[in-house]
Amino acid sequence: MLAIVGYLLFKIIELSFAFLQALNPTVGAAIVAAVATVMLGIITQYLLKKRQLDDAHREKKIQIYEEFMKMAAAHLAQQNENLKQKKIPQEEIVKFFFKFKTDLILRGSTGVIRAMAKFESVSAGSGDVLGTVDDIYRAMRKDVGLSNFGLKPRELVAVYLKSEDRNQLLR
Repeated sequence: MLAIVGYLLFKIIELSFAFLQALNPTVGAAIVAAVATVMLGIITQYLLKKRQLDDAHREKKIQIYEEFMKMAAAHLAQQNENLKQKKIPQEEIVKFFFKFKTDLILRGSTGVIRAMAKFESVSAGSGDVLGTVDDIYRAMRKDVGLSNFGLKPRELVAVYLKSEDRNQLLR
């Protein structure tokens, strides 16, 4: 099918050049200029619309990812005796993750989805939960166009920890 479309496109271009060669050079130049102007306008409109959609999609991603980060921060805050944070009810956590996963399927990148799946596998066992949360944060940052260059492993999660816990985690 693709070969047929390619062949037809080639034939159309070939016939167009033959037609332009038969015309007066001034008329041919005017036709080429008009076609180029129209094509440029179409391409510009397409790129503008694509950028607008990408920007709107990016803003929604940021909202979704911020909600996840707030929930993760609240969970970490529960562990801090200085904050006196009340325990998040299990039902609220389940509801949050159900909604988050739906949003993730519609808007998240492959990297974020994979990091989330890894987190669920690790948290069900006895693995490195903080490391997988850090992986999620990194994937989210990458997805919204931020660089992770220069960040140490677990450094994003360590931001929430007390200095002695942070130093121990980053060793």
